[in-house]
Amino acid sequence: MKKTLLATLTATALTSLFVQATNYPAGTVTFNGSVSGTTCSIAVGGVNTTAGVTVVLDPVTPGSFSGAGSISPPKSFTLDVTNCSGITGGALRLNFSGPTDQARANAFANTASTGAATGVAVVLGEGPVMPGMNWTGLVLAANTDSATQYSPGPGGNISIPMHAGLLQTAAAIPTAGAVLANTTLNIVY
Repeated sequence: MKKTLLATLTATALTSLFVQATNYPAGTVTFNGSVSGTTCSIAVGGVNTTAGVTVVLDPVTPGSFSGAGSISPPKSFTLDVTNCSGITGGALRLNFSGPTDQARANAFANTASTGAATGVAVVLGEGPVMPGMNWTGLVLAANTDSATQYSPGPGGNISIPMHAGLLQTAAAIPTAGAVLANTTLNIVY
């Protein structure tokens, strides 16, 4: 009887300790999360941030252009599209959207607010840069789905070679200054 009573008293004492311990607040636990409508992640040059990515074009001089429609030497970059889920038909297209140039609707307007270059817009191209490359047929027009369909590999990942340059928008020689074009990349599938 002594062993049974001692075991019962010990069990009751431990239960009372646990019950009392749960009645005292020890602090706050906060849980943060989100439900994302994004089905793919993007990176340029290995940089992937929630604030976006930047492609820095090589500096050019006004004398680099030969007339309206001429394009500066292209800047190559790789667009890494990763972790895509739910792609119907296994293919995606790119659509860069943003303000277009008034004279050239297929190019993005220079929206630099101070010290802006005039007579130029930013143009995008699909594929790698080749020696003696002709931009004809390679331009990815602003606010338009790409002609090329891209098929991500295992895990929904694909690296897409791209290039960008400055387009002379009028007959007048462009003036020197800053160039900025903000775009939103839409993955279409």
